[in-house]
Amino acid sequence: PHPIIVIDDAEGLSVPVLDTIRRLTAHDLDGEQRFSVLLAGTEEVAEALRLPVLESLRSRISYAHALRAFTAEDTRNYLRFHLERAEVEAGLLSDDACQQIFQASLGKPRQVNQLALHALIAAAAQGRDDVDGRFMKKAIDAHPLYRKTS
Repeated sequence: PHPIIVIDDAEGLSVPVLDTIRRLTAHDLDGEQRFSVLLAGTEEVAEALRLPVLESLRSRISYAHALRAFTAEDTRNYLRFHLERAEVEAGLLSDDACQQIFQASLGKPRQVNQLALHALIAAAAQGRDDVDGRFMKKAIDAHPLYRKTS
């Protein structure tokens, strides 16, 4: 087995820590790599890795990927997929509710998750068996991180 160390929120790592990761992942004299490191984070991670001082670490990166924001259709499909996996009727979130989630989250997966969970909890608390666009808008407006301020 080849161990993989996953570091999330890597944008919080300092240049010295990133350099330590470079040294830890250096091949031993026998050329064998003992483990791999997966860095996950925001665009700030990529910006840090472009610094000249981290060129040696950057040269060791074998794969990099930037997750794009979801489209409205991606958001709806993503939510439907998770509802199906939870063995819940896909109609629990209406198309209009999915559109509201997309608009409020700007298609960012973490925010999509937060808003959907917030709405589902609010619906359950009210004994509702579905979330339509109107209810979703109210749930978004009630969410302290997403409500519009005047």
